[in-house]
Amino acid sequence: MRLLLGLAALAAGANAAEAGTRAHKSREVKNIAIIGAGAAGSSAAYHLHQYAEEEGLRLNVTLFEKTDHIGGRTLTVSPFSDPRLRVELGASIFIKDNHIMYNASQKFGLNLSELALSEPTDYTIIWDGETVVFRAEKLRPWWWDAAKLFLRYGLAPYRAVQLVKRSVGTFLQLYEEPYFPFRSLTQRAFELGLLRLTGVTGEQFLRENN
Repeated sequence: MRLLLGLAALAAGANAAEAGTRAHKSREVKNIAIIGAGAAGSSAAYHLHQYAEEEGLRLNVTLFEKTDHIGGRTLTVSPFSDPRLRVELGASIFIKDNHIMYNASQKFGLNLSELALSEPTDYTIIWDGETVVFRAEKLRPWWWDAAKLFLRYGLAPYRAVQLVKRSVGTFLQLYEEPYFPFRSLTQRAFELGLLRLTGVTGEQFLRENN
């Protein structure tokens, strides 16, 4: 009987020690260093903090930035110290498919506006590396330019647009279950077939998917 009581006491002590270890680990502070406070770095710090709050984890996140501002290339400057000249140094596009950036603009109440163009007409052009071989103007009927494109290039423009849509759709799966969250971006890119795209040129990619 004493032996059984002793074993029970040991088991209870072991369970208590294991529970105490888990509790201690949950109270440990995880130190994380992020290099660069641009869009990616600041976003990573913010979302790590949000995740830690939800999961009850203790994080100490440190952002290292060599410049005197946060945001990286998200910056507007005035060349020649002329306030009338405004040049945006940030990303070339801002679209809703970029969920993290777009959702952040909505969450923090940022106003979105289009840049004013000096010319109201939009152009779609095809550049062959040396000259402009096709130009479509927004003021003309769409079917006129579509007919010209079809007569000259067949279904190639349509296929290119569909290929872009498929590629973007595949990339966006990185943000969805079961691919998200992930421990290894390289592994997820391989599973989605995105890794092979990094080893081919744009011309090779188009030829393979013609």
